[in-house]
Amino acid sequence: MGIPMSIDPEMMEKAKQAIPGDISERVEKERSKLIEREFYGMDAAGVVPGNNQGQAGNTRHGTAILKEDERIYIFVSSSVPKDTLRNYARDLDRLGQPRMSIVMRGFVGGMTKVRPTLEFLRGVLFKDETCDYDKCEAYRAPALIDPLLFRRYGIEAVPAIVYAKGVRVVNFTVSEGLGEGAETGDYYILYGDAALEGALELINSEARSRSLDCLVWKLRRGEGYERDCK
Repeated sequence: MGIPMSIDPEMMEKAKQAIPGDISERVEKERSKLIEREFYGMDAAGVVPGNNQGQAGNTRHGTAILKEDERIYIFVSSSVPKDTLRNYARDLDRLGQPRMSIVMRGFVGGMTKVRPTLEFLRGVLFKDETCDYDKCEAYRAPALIDPLLFRRYGIEAVPAIVYAKGVRVVNFTVSEGLGEGAETGDYYILYGDAALEGALELINSEARSRSLDCLVWKLRRGEGYERDCK
């Protein structure tokens, strides 16, 4: 289910061209784990493809807002303006929710190269863009490399924000984008360069989700949202 949004057709075409074609999904998934170790020191500091997104109940900021069968994916590529990407990373850090992720289809420069992707993500995730040493403070924003999620939701342009509900994962060691053993209920897609708060509010005009209400409330009001979202 898609929600229309007015965007520049030229930007849409450029975004489509920025998404890589056929790639080795297994290699991409394994290399995604390297990204997590590089930034956070462990595979699941954010969330790597197929780990325990659906199992997490508590977060850095209290109780998880999204239910076990709900997900929010922010699909991006290196063609998306850096300011937009950094705003997404900042907002995910503020929300502290394990079932929200930034997703790239492949690695910058191709699947044989990891370093260009690390450099790209440093520019997005490091709070101080000028920091040039290994232990820079980073936004805690889960970043995945998962082409299967792009395929599952039919993403052909970026940025795109997907809210999915009714997600059921049988095997947490594989990508949530795998069709076999995984199920997805209704989902809503918003295309275009929009602030996360506004995007979630627009999606929720169709989805009517209490979880999205609470996420928007938290982005707007900060602390204290719990009393209205229990």
